[in-house]
Amino acid sequence: MPTLDYVIPCRLTSIDSGTSALSLFHILDEVAVVAPPSTTPRRYQIFPVEVATRWRSNSNGTEGDYIQTLVLVDSAAHETELAATPFHMGSPRHLVRTRVPPIVLDAPGTYTFRAYLNDDPGSQGWGELKGEYSFDVSIEERLIEVRLTDREKDFLTKPVRGQGGYQSLLRRLQGSIIDDVLALTTTDAERLIRSAQSYGEGGFQRRLRPIVEKVRREYDAIVGTTLAEEAGAPD
Repeated sequence: MPTLDYVIPCRLTSIDSGTSALSLFHILDEVAVVAPPSTTPRRYQIFPVEVATRWRSNSNGTEGDYIQTLVLVDSAAHETELAATPFHMGSPRHLVRTRVPPIVLDAPGTYTFRAYLNDDPGSQGWGELKGEYSFDVSIEERLIEVRLTDREKDFLTKPVRGQGGYQSLLRRLQGSIIDDVLALTTTDAERLIRSAQSYGEGGFQRRLRPIVEKVRREYDAIVGTTLAEEAGAPD
């Protein structure tokens, strides 16, 4: 069977029409994914990926038909088949470029692309593991920043007395105020929006509503999802 020179995932591959040289753009090494809106469980999707593999003939003669199978191993060691690509090995080297489906991740951690090779198209299974490539995924929280009016800042920074849902909410918000800016991660913004929807009407709610709407607009601009629509709440 052919041997594998490399398996390299990247954002894009390109072959020069004159020299046939292969170029790889943005090779995966450390991938930072922006946290998405809340889902259960949370799911993280990385940008489209192409995987370049190059196969080399050996001295035993390896001309023939093969199937390359790319598999993704997640941080919990589960394997998921991404693409099976048949090819004919008729020269000393053969390049396979595979655009894999959008990769959805469950958690940060180390992920691995594995390349399997099967020389019997009629058989079951992926064949023999020939090579692999690992990369790290981290999760970043985008900051949502809204500027507060003097009245809004005074309202949020008043001493909080008592215990309860809105008192806890105010205490969390107070720790996120820098000068006249309320800075929240996407996760904290989700909590604020959902919490505000559950408090009904009253003086506290009326004063908090303009702040929540500012946060909601910034949140929607970043993640492209309206939490009010998700929850079935009115605008």
